[in-house]
Formats: sequence, structure tokens, C-alpha cells
Amino acid sequence: MFCYTVACSIECVAQELLLWSRISGEHPVFLLTVARLSGIRLSKSIVDELKKAEEDFKEIFKCTRRFMDSLPGAPMDVQSGGTDIKACMRKFLTIDKDFIGTLTKLKEYGKRDSVWQALVQHIEKEQRYMYRLVETLLMQMAQ
Repeated sequence: MFCYTVACSIECVAQELLLWSRISGEHPVFLLTVARLSGIRLSKSIVDELKKAEEDFKEIFKCTRRFMDSLPGAPMDVQSGGTDIKACMRKFLTIDKDFIGTLTKLKEYGKRDSVWQALVQHIEKEQRYMYRLVETLLMQMAQ
């Protein structure tokens, strides 16, 4: 993370989680597509892990959307409730940690393909950023 992110409201936290869970859900699809187009043959277990990550991140997006739909009209500060969004955030952290592990495995494929390696490294860096961001926001909500 380049700057400390401040959780100024529940809405702001939920918006961050919507954004990053959507992007995270797109990463597995992008990786599968690039691997196929580049002729990189992924094992069935890696393909299954990527598909599971896609579905899991989609579920986080839906979880967050349900939370957003339940909010009252007036802004809420981060200490006001938020139990549901905290659960979504904890689940995001678990899924992201698993996905980062899958990304580490993906580096073993296409070792001679510099574009593939750059893509996997970029996505891994972005997922690690998201992990730190969500973890930081969750810690602020616990105070």
C-alpha cells in the first residue's frame, strides 16, 4: 500500500470491497484466457482453483452488494454495526490468500513466456495490495 487508507464510513469500505472483489473475480478469467491463447497448458487442478476463485470473489461481490442494499439512507461511521460487511471482508481475505497461493503456482507455467510471467506477477502484486487494503480497513473497523 502506498498510503494509509482511512475507513471514514461503512459506505466507503463497502465501495472498496465492491471494486476489489469485482476486479479479483475478473483476474482468473483473464489468466485462463491468456493461458489458452498463449498455448500454456494449465493442469486441471490449477484450472479448478482459478474457476473456484472466480466464483468465490463473485460471492464476495454479491455479499457486499446485499450489505449495501440494506444500508439506511444516512451515512454510518465504521463503528456503527457493520457485522455483515466485516464477515464479507474476512471471507475476502481468506479467498485472496488462497488465490495468491494459486498465483504462486502459476509462475511455474510458461517460464519462457515473458508476457505470461509479467502478467502473473502483476496480478499477484495487485492481489497482495488488495489483501493489505482490506486487512487495514478491517482493523480500523475493529477499533
